[in-house]
Amino acid sequence: MKIWSYVRVCHLFTLCEGIVLASPNTSTVTTVAEQIMFCVNLQEEDNYMVELASTPDISIAKWIVNTSVKSETIQPMYEGRVRWNKNGSLMLDNVQISDSKIYTITISLLNVDTHDTQKNVFVLSVFEPVAQLAANITSDCSSLNIILNCSVSSGTNVTFLWRKKSIYGASDGVYNGSDLVINRSIEAEQHAYICQAKNAVSNATSDEMTPKKCHKDDKGGRGNLRWMISLSLIPVVLIAVVSFISIKAGRETRERNEPTVFTNELIEPTYITTLNQTG
Repeated sequence: MKIWSYVRVCHLFTLCEGIVLASPNTSTVTTVAEQIMFCVNLQEEDNYMVELASTPDISIAKWIVNTSVKSETIQPMYEGRVRWNKNGSLMLDNVQISDSKIYTITISLLNVDTHDTQKNVFVLSVFEPVAQLAANITSDCSSLNIILNCSVSSGTNVTFLWRKKSIYGASDGVYNGSDLVINRSIEAEQHAYICQAKNAVSNATSDEMTPKKCHKDDKGGRGNLRWMISLSLIPVVLIAVVSFISIKAGRETRERNEPTVFTNELIEPTYITTLNQTG
């Protein structure tokens, strides 16, 4: 049948930048805002009904195609985005993530003496690219662990992984996930870490990051040391104050109980007169 020939000539179309060709019975991956071309090559001398639908059996648009093209129906949500192209293909413009679906194109001959049809399946997956990757280190000198975090501002189905490199440049390991927890005493200043974020249409890589150890002269360490010294001095100060008060009180008590002693004072003499009673 003549309508079976359109699959073989799809590759003959010249595609412009920003147009993605969707081939029958394959999965097509693209980014948002792109144009998708569903190739449909028909013979001009025949009359066809061409229907674009999404599974399960939801009709998007229909066209009657012969020497001219007549649009039969178009769903309102696809109005202005789906159209018949003059080179013999269906175009879906400005694709969005919600357009990730399984589509079918059914071609039916409208001749009176035949009812030949052909159906082809197209799988479309639309992704938003990875954007604005950010990698950070959360380090607290009071904890033995360091947390490395990786995130992106946008992206569809993004996966994260961390690559660890030794200070000698060799790759030491790969870890999946946006967060990575490492031991400060073992790995700090011994390895550099790189975050990678990717999906089916894009990827991004961070700069190398090297977690630092907490040294004695670190601001956090000095603060903790001062705090510990201050706490340890409180009992000593209390004991000294109590001892001082006790000593002072004992001294005042002894001074009150001791007799008064006069020294270096002039003592007035006392004279006694004795009367002679014989005369």
